[in-house]
Amino acid sequence: MQTPGEQALTTQLSFPGDPRNETHALYDPALLMSVRQDEQGRVAAFDFVLAVSGA
Repeated sequence: MQTPGEQALTTQLSFPGDPRNETHALYDPALLMSVRQDEQGRVAAFDFVLAVSGA
């Protein structure tokens, strides 16, 4: 993601309960997505909060 005039942000999100989380070098529990089931399948979400200079 990228705000106008700023560098792009690249990050890695994780799925809760994935057995590889604990052994992955980049795993951070703060970057776990919330996952819910709906009528079409599983839906994952994560809220990004960006500080915008001048705001």
